[in-house]
Amino acid sequence: YRLCADDPSLCSVILEKMNFVLPEKSPREISLEQLNQVNIGFERLQEMDAIDSVSNRTHNAIYFMYGAYFAAGHALHLFVLLFTVLEALFSKDGGGAATKTICKRASSFLGLQPRCTYSDIEKLYNIRSELVHGRREASESGSNLANAHELEFVVTQCMKKMLSERIYLKYRDLADKEQYFNQLTSGF
Repeated sequence: YRLCADDPSLCSVILEKMNFVLPEKSPREISLEQLNQVNIGFERLQEMDAIDSVSNRTHNAIYFMYGAYFAAGHALHLFVLLFTVLEALFSKDGGGAATKTICKRASSFLGLQPRCTYSDIEKLYNIRSELVHGRREASESGSNLANAHELEFVVTQCMKKMLSERIYLKYRDLADKEQYFNQLTSGF
């Protein structure tokens, strides 16, 4: 993203892959420990993706995230796909009160860290609804890109925690997953 608070018309999303322009000024060495962390991350993504060993929810969340990052050529697509990641991970299987459930579960899951509070996520959910239901123009405007950037942060934080703590394994059993989120949100 290129975000400019002074002039929203200068905001844009960069769709191409970024490369090092000045390799001599960009350290490219990584330690064996860092390489091991990357390897663990990929192994856990593969484990989370395996439908047979985890669940359709975690499998689909990864595909929605991939679509957001590599197939979404417009802020609307990016926003809707990124929010669908949160819906796949945090909604109830029985339906009902989706906004409240997703916002409460995601914010509790992230421990109310800055930019990830209930009200932050609710604001993003409302923007998603406005886009999907036509109350907001689907455009590459500065505000839409800035909001997509905020949503990307929330999704990234969720996926980091989901992978590092292997929370996705709770999705193997619906009762375990629901019990986990009920306990997590009990004091909310």
